[in-house]
Amino acid sequence: MTRYFLMLLIVLYIFVTFMPLRFIFTLSTFHKFYKGRTWQRRRVNNNEEVCRIELENFLKEHKLTNCITDFNMKWEP
Repeated sequence: MTRYFLMLLIVLYIFVTFMPLRFIFTLSTFHKFYKGRTWQRRRVNNNEEVCRIELENFLKEHKLTNCITDFNMKWEP
């Protein structure tokens, strides 16, 4: 009986020790993926803005600004 009790204590010790760590690692992994998704969206927005600015500069440089009148317009892909 003592042997079973000792084994039960060892199993409970392992469970109580490592389950909070597993929970913390799971939360940190989900947080990392969530932050990555928001970073990806910011990157796409910044790329759209850079393309808009570059196109505007190109059109002004080649004196083609009469083609587009509203440079602040949102361009949908």
